[in-house]
Amino acid sequence: MRDEELDTFRGFAIIWVLFIHCIYWNGLFTSTGATIAKSYLLFEMPLLFMITGASNSLSQKKYNLADHIVRRVSRIVIPYWVYAFICVFLIQITITFLQYPGSINYTSWFLTFGVKSDLWTNIPYLTSHLWFVPVFLIVIFIIPLLSYLHKRLVSFNKYIPLVVLFLLIPFLDYFMFGNAMTYYYVKNVIFYSFWIYLGFFYEQFKISPPKKRYLILVSVLAYVFLWLAISNTTRYNVDMQLNKFPPNLAFLLMNIGNISLFLLLKKYIADIIRMLNLKGLFIRLGQNSYTVYLHQTFAFLAGAMILSVLNISLFDYDFIGVLYYLAVNIIFALLFIKMFGWVEKYKFESFGFLSRNKNKSLNG
Repeated sequence: MRDEELDTFRGFAIIWVLFIHCIYWNGLFTSTGATIAKSYLLFEMPLLFMITGASNSLSQKKYNLADHIVRRVSRIVIPYWVYAFICVFLIQITITFLQYPGSINYTSWFLTFGVKSDLWTNIPYLTSHLWFVPVFLIVIFIIPLLSYLHKRLVSFNKYIPLVVLFLLIPFLDYFMFGNAMTYYYVKNVIFYSFWIYLGFFYEQFKISPPKKRYLILVSVLAYVFLWLAISNTTRYNVDMQLNKFPPNLAFLLMNIGNISLFLLLKKYIADIIRMLNLKGLFIRLGQNSYTVYLHQTFAFLAGAMILSVLNISLFDYDFIGVLYYLAVNIIFALLFIKMFGWVEKYKFESFGFLSRNKNKSLNG
């Protein structure tokens, strides 16, 4: 049985993703102060990964390691392939019928799973968010190990992997290795594994919630250390967007501060959602968050085309622009769920691939 609170907050997180992309992808709020300020809203992906960890920790189903990997990977790769097919189809139309220059590398689109540098497109938006796919695919292989450690360690020892993952980020800030691509993915995987592992504490925190003063203290300390890091070295930038790819200590501290505030306010956020009678919408978006995430680019394209046909520009109206694109995205998200949501939920055991070794669980 799904946890409605998790689905609600996953819906909140995916709407926050759309909100962030409304700002960044459309060049809104670009003054120096606004550029810096909006970068401190970039906590959407850590929140999604933390919720993924929480959902994983609540799962009552038991699969062996191979089954776990096949199920998880297929639920990432197959929806991506559907998205990639649509993208390639649209790009080919622009080349064949609209005479746009260029050629498609089909192997890159379908076998690199969104490594942005390998994906050529002449249509805006299509690859802007695909950095997430290969990172999540790699994290999928690490989740069983993280889950094993969380279940086997007791008392305060459960926090040791969290501390190790935290310390690896500043360590790698100062000690680069390998080529740039390897370094990029290693840092991303470590960073988002931190949030996956933090999510494993969801059930524990649900029974015994962290005291508000502790959450406030963690948030304040995170921002104090963030200020010290930015002030005392040129390695970190005051603009968090410049600390994100790959994530460094400054980006980690900012997100620890923001996620602590989110946990502090989550009850009030849930109450507002219920009061506005939007819980059903948030749950629906949350249960289909990967579909919404992948196909959001088509909503942005549609929104831009509508404005172009009407000869309207929103570049000078930042707040209206955000509201417009967010409304378009939510409307299209419901359409995408109708069209493609089933792909995200398709179970591979229908083919009998997972019929063996059902009694061998990840729990040992």
